[in-house]
Amino acid sequence: MHFNYTLNAADITARTSSQPPVDFEKEARVENIARRYVFPGGLTAQQFDIVTGLRMTTPDDVTAVYSDLVTLNPSLARIPMAMTIGNGALVVHGAASSMNTDDIGFFIETKKNACGEPTARYTHNDASYHTLFCGIVRHIDVVPGWVPAPATLQSIFSQVKNRPAVQEMSAINAFRLQTIEAYRHNNLPRSFPR
Repeated sequence: MHFNYTLNAADITARTSSQPPVDFEKEARVENIARRYVFPGGLTAQQFDIVTGLRMTTPDDVTAVYSDLVTLNPSLARIPMAMTIGNGALVVHGAASSMNTDDIGFFIETKKNACGEPTARYTHNDASYHTLFCGIVRHIDVVPGWVPAPATLQSIFSQVKNRPAVQEMSAINAFRLQTIEAYRHNNLPRSFPR
């Protein structure tokens, strides 16, 4: 099956796109966190995200797009996962979001277990993950806009550990960390919308 990667002006205004790892690299002044993929039709990551978000609507579309993407980026085929339509769509979305293969695999692994049930593995309930995540945020006062894999967190930490710590966190990031900590202990703050 062939997928139509044609993008027109109406498509661009109909949907927005984001690449959280790219934004994080700029804000935190770190490198090699985001992954720059090659996209079918010579599209940019943003264009690819828009066109697949608008037109990838059937299992056949997911299969075609995943196949095209893996042909251009063989590293995506090495993500450990059961090949399902849902996981294929997550790989497509992760690549369009400029997530590295560790982060895409981690997202798939933590999203559902083998029975298709949500799992808390390596989420905010994992003490070592939580400590490293919050330590980085406290150190540089930038919160990743995605859930990085442990290997990605280690890479970020190795790049920022010798920087002077941020003396005062922004109010927004302090609230985010308070919310993460409260979520971890199942005790949301009163100011958290319910």
